[in-house]
Amino acid sequence: MRVLILSCNTGEGHNSAAKAIGAQLEAQAVEYEIVDALAFISEKVSDFICGWHVKIYQHVPVLFNIGYRVEEIASPRPKDTSVLYRFLSKGAENLYEYIQKGRFDRVVSTHAFASLIMRRVKQDHPDAPNQVFVATDYTCSPFVAECQADMYMIPDEKLMSEFLRCGIARERILPTGIPVREVFHSPRNKEISKEALGLPRDKRIALLMCGSMGCGPIRQLTRELIDRIPKDTVLVVICGHNKKLYEDMQALAQRENFRAVGYTKQMPLYMDAADLIITKPGGLSSTEAAAKRLPMFFINAVGGCEGRNLEFYRGNGLACGADSVKVLVKLVLAKLETPGALERMRKALEKNFPHHGAKEISDYVLTKM
Repeated sequence: MRVLILSCNTGEGHNSAAKAIGAQLEAQAVEYEIVDALAFISEKVSDFICGWHVKIYQHVPVLFNIGYRVEEIASPRPKDTSVLYRFLSKGAENLYEYIQKGRFDRVVSTHAFASLIMRRVKQDHPDAPNQVFVATDYTCSPFVAECQADMYMIPDEKLMSEFLRCGIARERILPTGIPVREVFHSPRNKEISKEALGLPRDKRIALLMCGSMGCGPIRQLTRELIDRIPKDTVLVVICGHNKKLYEDMQALAQRENFRAVGYTKQMPLYMDAADLIITKPGGLSSTEAAAKRLPMFFINAVGGCEGRNLEFYRGNGLACGADSVKVLVKLVLAKLETPGALERMRKALEKNFPHHGAKEISDYVLTKM
């Protein structure tokens, strides 16, 4: 069996989900490929769409949020053919040829754009393989219903009614959880992780980050927290690819209760060492923290689908969150100063996140499609 995984470069979350599924397939000796679906239209189109998505997301989050909300209001139903669908259909023939040449038996899409192209492939070529759509946010995002996937893998049972309201048939929905790498499902060893990272073993660790791009109000959060966190707590700021942020954080480098880290591939280890994480509610990053049973405090820095993620976690008592820095800092300090508060948050995550998304999705693709 050969599996084609279609992703898009509009943020690392979709690619990360694709890689997590691929790793599970590889563990079962199944051949797979991960491909940028937009490249089947053209490389220039892919670069243009993904480049502007990242720029707006990072530099004009208000515009990103407004655009997302407008799309939600006019979100297409399953039988609709939106302007976006007709545009993306330009890549259908190239994708079909790729599937035929590669002799792929199954298709998995981790982005709605990819799934929409695959819908046109299936429309024009009934012999094309079935496709599974994997949701990577805690909501039924715009254009998801229009994909007409053979199966929808959704993040949680609590979202079933939302996907049904979007017009997707119940028999096509399976709660599996969002796929994250196996390392995030591994048991935590806090003491060993602290030692490996050079962090004090006798201190609590509060992680602060806002994605690989280092966006959001990290500087303001740092200023508000650095002088107010308890003496037994160290604030570790992950700056990601944001070199200017990392340089700015060096002004605090001499403080005993502070560490600044640039881009790192050791996020699982930092989560193992941490007692809590302050971050934006990305679909993948929140699922990684949930799999680690790490108490989460969300800042609604971008809005859009991440605003829906925040609503899901906060509405189900699984995380704390706020739209303002000052409110969020108060929430963090209150939990740090209340005995047992973080442990109760950890236990809530343990109870409410039973899924292993990557494994459940790969098992379905291999045995039930």
